[in-house]
This record gives sequence, C-alpha cells and structure tokens, in this order.
Amino acid sequence: MKNVMKFLFIAAVILGFSANSFGQSEATASAFATLITPISIEKKVDLNFGTVASSNTDGIVQIATNGGITTDGGATLVAVGGAT
Repeated sequence: MKNVMKFLFIAAVILGFSANSFGQSEATASAFATLITPISIEKKVDLNFGTVASSNTDGIVQIATNGGITTDGGATLVAVGGAT
C-alpha cells in the first residue's frame, strides 16, 4: 500500500508539471486604393515575400518591379534553405 501511494504521488507530480505549448502566429492585413484614372492591371507572376520575421516594431516589406526585396523597421527576411 505504501508503494502504491508513493507511485500515485509521483505520477501526480509529473502530470502537474507537464504542459503542452503550441506557439502559433497569424497576421491579417487590409489593402485599399483610390483610382484617379482608370488603369488596367495584368498579372505577370505571383508575389512571394519569402519568410518574414516580425518584432514588436512596425515593419515594411517591399518588392520592386525588378524583383528586389527590401525591408525596413521591425521586418526581417529570413533565409530558408539558403534563399530568401
């Protein structure tokens, strides 16, 4: 009986200190535009911003027409597999 109580106490301590943690991050953004003159837009390629790490500071990620990517503020590009 003493061994059973000892086992139950140890099991309760182990279960009491075990916890699961699932870190998840999501972001939602809105976009808007005011068209002064009618324009036509044609898709050439998909936009791919790569992997971006954020911080507590606001940041900006820009893709130039030549495909160059620049960041400012709290946004940082992260190399995954050797490529950004």
